[in-house]
Order: sequence, then C-alpha cells, then structure tokens
Amino acid sequence: IKRNFLLLMFLISSVSFAQETVQIVQDYLNDNRERLSLTTNDIQDWVITDENVSVRSGLTHVYIQQRHRGIPIYNAVANLSIKNGQVVHSGISFVQDAQLKVNTLSPTLNPANAIQKMGTIFELGSPSAIALIQTKGDNSFVYSKSGISAERIPVELVYQPTEDNKLILSWKLSVLEINGVHWWNA
Repeated sequence: IKRNFLLLMFLISSVSFAQETVQIVQDYLNDNRERLSLTTNDIQDWVITDENVSVRSGLTHVYIQQRHRGIPIYNAVANLSIKNGQVVHSGISFVQDAQLKVNTLSPTLNPANAIQKMGTIFELGSPSAIALIQTKGDNSFVYSKSGISAERIPVELVYQPTEDNKLILSWKLSVLEINGVHWWNA
C-alpha cells in the first residue's frame, strides 16, 4: 500500500507540474504575442515536444511545436527556459498568420499513396506490400519497409512552409535506402 501511495503522489505531482508548465508557456506567449508579431490563433495551438531540467543551472527547458488545427507546422518551434515559474530565455520561430497561409485542411493523398509517390520521385523503386504497422496519433503512422527502406517508414501529416510564404499540407516521410547510403526526409 505504501508503494502504491508513493507512486500515486509522484503521478499527481508530475501532472500538476506539467499543467503549471503549460500555463507558464501560454502566459508567456500571450504576454509577448504582439512583440513576436503573432496572432491569437498562432499561439493557441501548440504542444510540448520535450522538457528537461538542467541539474547544473536549475532551469527547466521546454520545447514546443506550433500546430494548426492539431497538425504540426514543420520547423515552427520554440524553446523556453523557465526558472522559479518565469521564462528567463526564449527562442521562438512560429509562423505568423498561419491560419491565412494554409492551402487546405484535408490531404489529397493518403499515407500509402505518399510512400508510393516518394518511391517514384526519389527513384527508390516501386514500393510493394505497403502495410500500416502502427497508428501513433490522428495523423501519425508507421508503415512497413515497403520494399524501399531498410527501416520502417514513419509518416506524419504536417504543414510545410514554402518559399512563397504558404503552408502546404503534406505527408512527412523518412526513408533509409535499402543499401543504407541515403536517409531521405521528405
């Protein structure tokens, strides 16, 4: 019983700390929105991707990913360092006015079609036996090697920023060539 009680207390404190971190980050984004030239929508949909505490400095380092309607915006990230409940340093590369830049809300290809297309474009051969191995989330999957990869193929729906300042809904894939020479991320 004592061990279960300690485990329960640890879990409760972890959840409480995580909620506190989310609130600190959201407050910081709200307070600095105009300075960062972001809209209210730009700072409302994000997720913590990593968090760790530096033993030496005592800083909590938080890494977040900007999203639009729950879909990550590729490379739209921020890192924040927190001490005593305050953000003491930040680096933010969120996309400004993301809502106005998206091309669509629904993908035109499914993940298997994206693997097929990647095999053709990158001259990896014709994918075969494309099989879903794991569903990691609403828009994140792991597929079989499909005859073109030495590893299973992770596939994730993302918004890809373009040079002409748009956000294109795309499938992000990672393929290690069977011969191991190239690791393609597209």
